[in-house]
Amino acid sequence: MPFTVVGVLKEAGSSGAQDADDVAVAPLPAVQQSLSGFGSLDQIVVQATGAGTTSAAQAEVTAILNQRHGITNTTNPDYRILNQATLQETVSEATGTFTVLLAAVAAISLLVGGIGITNIMLVTVTERTREIGVRKALGAPRSAILGQFLMEATLLSLVGGLSGVLVAFAGTRFSIAGIEPVLVPSSVALALGVSVGIGLFFGGYPANRAAKLRPIEALRHE
Repeated sequence: MPFTVVGVLKEAGSSGAQDADDVAVAPLPAVQQSLSGFGSLDQIVVQATGAGTTSAAQAEVTAILNQRHGITNTTNPDYRILNQATLQETVSEATGTFTVLLAAVAAISLLVGGIGITNIMLVTVTERTREIGVRKALGAPRSAILGQFLMEATLLSLVGGLSGVLVAFAGTRFSIAGIEPVLVPSSVALALGVSVGIGLFFGGYPANRAAKLRPIEALRHE
């Protein structure tokens, strides 16, 4: 059945399960006679004059439907009204919940990684106690020992961050469930910055412990 296109709607984007840019609008009689046949309507789309008038438009639509359907008990109507603003709030709440869950998982991962860095650096300090004693006996200041182990912890954490970035970059080469991942440069910079911060924070205790060693006790360490 041929139709004449008289205009193109403004791009609106997806709104849940239905893509608003994949909709054709035609006169009701033409649709009933040529496409779907005669019958009752199961859905009506109403557009408010603006974002601030959606609640007023919903109240007006509700009043009209109650009047035409003869509904007196408004607690159990024979229709349902879906407000896009309400749906958007629901989507935002769900997105916020997933964001909190992902943040919690990321925080736990950072904590576990930080504890691992602390353990590795503590073992390193223990194995190199005599080396620290020799350096201090030769006049190495406390700041030099502290800076050395902080640098090692930071580099260790940064290597882990770079490895994660490489894995993420490899993941962007593939589509996941029809979604094309995108690598955002600011996210890469943030990830590497967090890696450096984790190394400095969790490497501080082992580095401080190494810097506080007394030369005589360090040289006697077996």
